[in-house]
Amino acid sequence: MIKKFLLLNLFSFIILTTLFASNINISKSFIKFDSKKPINISSKYLEVTEIKNGILKFHYKTNVVTIQGDNKVYSDELIAIYLKKQKKLKKITFKGNVKIKSKTTICSCNQAIYDIANDKIFLIGNIKIFQDKNLLNGDEMIIDLKTNSTILKGTSKRINTIFNTGGNVKGK
Repeated sequence: MIKKFLLLNLFSFIILTTLFASNINISKSFIKFDSKKPINISSKYLEVTEIKNGILKFHYKTNVVTIQGDNKVYSDELIAIYLKKQKKLKKITFKGNVKIKSKTTICSCNQAIYDIANDKIFLIGNIKIFQDKNLLNGDEMIIDLKTNSTILKGTSKRINTIFNTGGNVKGK
């Protein structure tokens, strides 16, 4: 009985993984940030502070819009860490009502962190990702842009995925 249960769960996992990979391609098409492309940030308020020798903190507030290539990110706040000596951004943190839009995907979450130095994106809190007619919900997501891998966790609730396979499902 236990073997049958484990095989059924493994089979379900393989099917869902296959469907997930073919229908929702998070790491390859969801966010295509490129650390070599310019990032345009606009807001109603900006405060710049030197937090350490040669490290600047840019704190944007109120209706923040960030654009890089085909990606647009909307948030209440944005904190960018800039390294003066290297003349590059190290990390960008988006806070409050974060909405990320690309050509094929819309994502919302409470906070997003773009770790440019390590080529990773972290989404935190109440994550909802819409791609085509598919939906994915979770609490924490790590996207590794180098390896094209994605990890989604459900900490306060279970991960929920809705695949729209294009067929009509009729129930009673």
